[in-house]
Amino acid sequence: MLFGRVICVAFAIVFIQCGTPGDSTDPPEMREYVARIRESKMSESAHSVLAGIAGIRLGQTKLSFLRDDESGAYFTSFQSMMCPRPDADTALLRAANEETSRLRDVDITKMRPLADMDSSGFVTTEEANEFRSLFEFGLQLRTVTQNEGGDTVRICKGVRLSLDKLRDKKHRFSRLVEQARRLGIEGITDSSFQRGL
Repeated sequence: MLFGRVICVAFAIVFIQCGTPGDSTDPPEMREYVARIRESKMSESAHSVLAGIAGIRLGQTKLSFLRDDESGAYFTSFQSMMCPRPDADTALLRAANEETSRLRDVDITKMRPLADMDSSGFVTTEEANEFRSLFEFGLQLRTVTQNEGGDTVRICKGVRLSLDKLRDKKHRFSRLVEQARRLGIEGITDSSFQRGL
């Protein structure tokens, strides 16, 4: 009986000293950080990835695909479309930046359920990277298909994938498009141009 009481007391001491994740034993900065992550419903890296996609969707960043004539491959090119004049009014520039951030945050919130691949309510870094990969793939495939005249061999070279991998990624992208339609999210490239691959 005495042995049992000793075990219980020891367990209680260890539990009190260790605490639980996110409790008052954590530094204030840690608690604030964890609270922000929980509120955003995505990892910090996932938020950065979705912010980049939002920039493309809103026209703040231009995404294009440049063809290498020797290999036939298309490579991604990013160009910022937000280039303020050096003599721009500081107050107006600040207001413009705030509006840009507001629009981006709105689009991130809109895309969040689409990037949440397993519908868990939280977007992991892996899910966000997969979402970005499929989003850019849809735009790339549209460009390559339009430029290469539907030639399957040239399309595979263009996107730098074997035919099997191209079909697999096309299938995953098509599912993303359907999910976007169900959620009422516009701006995800339609997959109709991919038929026949």
